[in-house]
Amino acid sequence: MMRLLGRVALVTGATSAAGLASVARFAEAGVSVVALDGACAPHPAGHPVWRVDGDPTCPRAVGEGVSRALAEFGRLDMLVTCLPTGEAALAGGRSALPALRARAGRSSTRPGTGVSWR
Repeated sequence: MMRLLGRVALVTGATSAAGLASVARFAEAGVSVVALDGACAPHPAGHPVWRVDGDPTCPRAVGEGVSRALAEFGRLDMLVTCLPTGEAALAGGRSALPALRARAGRSSTRPGTGVSWR
């Protein structure tokens, strides 16, 4: 988990079971987390999480999450989609791709997980 320290992640579907777990684990590992969902997500104790209200299946809302990450941290290192449908995850991925590509190095997506990292 030390490789994640200082990274910036956008988690969509942050109030789903997988989303809550992802937000908590990333925050505990020192990742700056922007959580996107329409419902109120609890924050892991002692770890700041930046919330963005919006429909995580909507590319515009994901774009707002990306904008928040860029405004707060100047970059986006990871996109984690915790959504039940692949189509919604792809829509969000398209919105985040320019910010992920803007980082130096290469960007990858682990097939079947919706997790992107650099």
